[in-house]
Formats: sequence, C-alpha cells, structure tokens
Amino acid sequence: MDVEKLLTHMAWSNREIFGEVSKLPDLALDSYVDNPTWTAREIISHICESATWYAWCLRKEGDGFDWQDHIARSKIRPTTSVDLQALIHVQEVTDSKLMMAKNEPDEQLTIDLAGNPFTCARSTIITQAIHHATEHRTQLVAALVAANFTEINLDNYHLWGFKEIQAK
Repeated sequence: MDVEKLLTHMAWSNREIFGEVSKLPDLALDSYVDNPTWTAREIISHICESATWYAWCLRKEGDGFDWQDHIARSKIRPTTSVDLQALIHVQEVTDSKLMMAKNEPDEQLTIDLAGNPFTCARSTIITQAIHHATEHRTQLVAALVAANFTEINLDNYHLWGFKEIQAK
C-alpha cells in the first residue's frame, strides 16, 4: 500500500474542504445533522485536534518542534472564516508531521491515553489518522448539507480525482 499517497490525499482533502468551508457564511459553522452540539465547528476542531494528537504520538523526542503551542492552536473552535484559516495552517503543519512519521520504522509505540497506556504499531496510528480524517470530513459535509449549504460535493475529493490532479 502506498501510505504516502494516502497521506498526501488526506492533506489535500483537508486543505481543500476546510478552504471551501471558509468561503461559506460564518453561520455555516453552526450546521449539524442530528446533534446540535456536534456542529461543523466542532467537527473541524475535532479533525484538527485529533490529527495533532496522532502526530504528537508519532513525534521524535527532541525534534525541536513546539508541540505545546501547536496543540493549543489545534484546539481553536472556529467562529469565523479567519479562525478557520488559522486552523487550516495548523492542519497543514500537522499533516506534514504525519507525512514525516511514515518514514520511521514501523515499531511498537506506547501511547498514554488519559493515564491508560497502550501499545500499537506506528502504522496503526498513521492508518487511524487517515481513516479518522475521512470519516469526519464526511460528517462535516453532511452537517453542512443538512443546513442547506450544498456547495461542497465530496465526489470532488475522492482518490480518483486526486490522482487526476496529481497527474497534471
């Protein structure tokens, strides 16, 4: 499997879909499907926070990156397109960290999840990051469509179309 292609597609999809959301009225961030607390705003923030957590789990000690600041910035709840632009930047940095992590050996890592340590392979975390982002981008667009913001068509962000864009 070409993990680099999947990570590149994920980063592209995140950037493009978040960018499209930033063009919508700020009111669109209040969209939801059936749970008024799981709004587009929360979903976007969740994607960004979770990806940052995955990247943090894969980090190399002493890499010189300010993880504390990056984690704090990943927790922004966007209320405007300006906030969303800041999160797009955070997500781009996170996606690049995930891309770099794929080059490390697929060793077992011990992760501490709220005081509950567990062990899993590096490849499992990377794969989870990819699937997680896909799942929640779909929820994001569904929430927007439920509120009648139909400008984003997920068919424009599938892997087939991405392959065509990459070939240009």
